[in-house]
Amino acid sequence: MNQYREIALTLDTYADKARFSDINGPDLRADLKMAAAALRDLDKLAFVPGLWRCAKCECQVISNTLHAGTGNISANNEPQSCPNNCGPMWRVSERDAGNRLIDNADKERERVRPFVQGAYHALRSYEFGNSAPGLAKAAADGLKIAFPYAEARS
Repeated sequence: MNQYREIALTLDTYADKARFSDINGPDLRADLKMAAAALRDLDKLAFVPGLWRCAKCECQVISNTLHAGTGNISANNEPQSCPNNCGPMWRVSERDAGNRLIDNADKERERVRPFVQGAYHALRSYEFGNSAPGLAKAAADGLKIAFPYAEARS
């Protein structure tokens, strides 16, 4: 979170104050600068840019900054407060974002499973010569509920 940024700023400050003496030579200054840059890179790799989550209400916000002069958009990594007034929001790590994505995909698969199974059984009934218009209609209606965008638009 912000501790990486604070450590990087501290290392930058020490690197700027380092004197070229026997103890604090140019190698120490370069090492401190390199460590500060590495911490900034770690911060970029560890967290999803601009993604924030409230620890209390689970509200998730994507915060971006629009640069009017250039038209560019960049992630806003400044601390955010929850829009539900729960308190501060926390940055979301790459691992947490990936885990949440997989959890949501698993929930969606379980939600859709009965509709897909119904369609499967309806199609199999036609394979064996059964005429089951009621089953086909029920399967189609179930799929329409599961996939509202699946119906062809004319």
